[in-house]
Amino acid sequence: MPSATTTFEEAISELRPWIKQRPRWLKGYAITCVTAMRQPRRLLRELGWKRFLGLQVQLGGTVIGFLTAPLIWSLAAIPLGLWHPLAPWIGPVAGQVLVWGFAASLAVTLSVAWLACRAPHLRALRWWLPALTLYFPLASAAMVVALSDLLWRPFHWVKTAHGHYSARNVDKSAVSAEASSLSRTSKARDRCETSSE
Repeated sequence: MPSATTTFEEAISELRPWIKQRPRWLKGYAITCVTAMRQPRRLLRELGWKRFLGLQVQLGGTVIGFLTAPLIWSLAAIPLGLWHPLAPWIGPVAGQVLVWGFAASLAVTLSVAWLACRAPHLRALRWWLPALTLYFPLASAAMVVALSDLLWRPFHWVKTAHGHYSARNVDKSAVSAEASSLSRTSKARDRCETSSE
């Protein structure tokens, strides 16, 4: 059953902090996936088939999906008659099936995002849905950064600050303290900065 709650945590609204945050999240997905799959039989026994498969789709699917997405996008060249190194192994029909499958998955993603913005206070966000098409190439790049970070700096976690956008653009008196994690995040950050000085 879907949740009827709204998370008031501020999303990162600028590219530079997003570039730091997304690889950290994806690195966490990869580490969790690898750690959970160290003993797959035990994990299956503890979770059962349904949850086990859900974990594979959520974590493994995210990692593999973002890594393979550029290859899938490049297959659009085959039905257009352009050169592609995989064209000898993938005929034009299979290439079209892959491209149409990708287009269908993008349509599903945009439809789900449209539905997610059905609450009156979120409807204005629907104008931003076309920007999701930019999200996926950025997330694929973030996945490459995350895996290289995992290989070369496995215990390093890049930190990102929160609350900067809202601090500039929102009347803080309009945000209820108990409903907003922004205030909790900002207070926690202020406490950390004070204690480190």
